[in-house]
Amino acid sequence: MLETLFLWVMSLPDNLRDGLTTQDVAEAAWFRDDAVGSEAQAEHLLTKLVQGSYPVRTEKKTRDGKEVVVYSYETSVAQDNPARFFGPLKKKAKEYIKLQDTKWAESLFWQLADITPEAQEALGVNGGILTDFQPTDLRSARERQAGKPAQYQFPYTAATSTKRAHKVQYGGEVVVSDRWRAEFGEEIKNADQHFRVVYLTAKAQCR
Repeated sequence: MLETLFLWVMSLPDNLRDGLTTQDVAEAAWFRDDAVGSEAQAEHLLTKLVQGSYPVRTEKKTRDGKEVVVYSYETSVAQDNPARFFGPLKKKAKEYIKLQDTKWAESLFWQLADITPEAQEALGVNGGILTDFQPTDLRSARERQAGKPAQYQFPYTAATSTKRAHKVQYGGEVVVSDRWRAEFGEEIKNADQHFRVVYLTAKAQCR
């Protein structure tokens, strides 16, 4: 949470640093708590940070005619130099290619249930480009709560069909996989299946 507040304040010019509400923090940090709700969880942790004398500043602001409490990282305790902080983070991120690939795959399958209704309306989104063909996620409930990367079971095959045109609709299948397999190029033998579309979540390895 501290990293979220810090990166947010460091990425904006001074005149735009208006602070984050508990809802903003919950969305930015991707909190999920089925027991009390993500916003209540964020509020609890923010209160603990403030009480623990962490560099978090609270202010009362008016938004949409309502008074709310916003939180921001107190930059006076750090040198206000974005390059100093983002440079090492960027370098470190480039070293973890596998983790980047994992996050890329997750972005393909995220669904609207992963964000709040308010965020859905504000962003005007319908999910990842492959949200309708999400493979089984093998993570346990505890691993999900801990924020562990998704463990998709590939390949995943789903039945689909074209849009109806001139009273005709063709059925087929969509296959999502992390690598190419010879079976994907085999001839379709089912008379009711008219096409096969294969999506690869990673760059194909040339041999």
